[in-house]
Amino acid sequence: MRRILDLFYTFSFLFFFCLQAKSIPVDPFFIQHFDNRNGLSNSSINKLFKDADNILWVATWDGLNMYDGTTFHVFNYSKDNDFKSIGSNVIQNITEDKLGNIWISTIEGISRYEKRTGKFYNYFYNQYQPGKVSEQEYAIAVDGLGTVYCLSQKSGLNYYDAVSDSFRTCKLSQHNSK
Repeated sequence: MRRILDLFYTFSFLFFFCLQAKSIPVDPFFIQHFDNRNGLSNSSINKLFKDADNILWVATWDGLNMYDGTTFHVFNYSKDNDFKSIGSNVIQNITEDKLGNIWISTIEGISRYEKRTGKFYNYFYNQYQPGKVSEQEYAIAVDGLGTVYCLSQKSGLNYYDAVSDSFRTCKLSQHNSK
């Protein structure tokens, strides 16, 4: 009889313990803090962007950061290596086109990162050398059809032409109201 009571108490305790364990809420998120001490090129962040491949892109005042979930890869400007270098270290905005290219606006121009090849292509850099560079010089956007647009203070509205690998000025019609 004593053995049966011991088994009853043991199972009752286990049953009660399992009920308690189920009632404890489990947080589905894992929060980890990053800064320039553990991966980021700079702690001053201008933009966070998650691409179609779930890669996190971080725009900072000292380079473009790519986080794949385990490690950071930092892209910085280098005048010696055009295809492996972003056009400027001050990154302002990040977006993606339908082909998976990452488009980056910097304080000095626009850069396109081709994820498939790992190459950078830079546009508008050194186009207007004599003037001062302003903080909001270039803005980028991608429309629903996948066309990439750039709005520049000096050259106006432009669209990306993939055939010529360059930006072309948008011709906007002017309506005369008389």
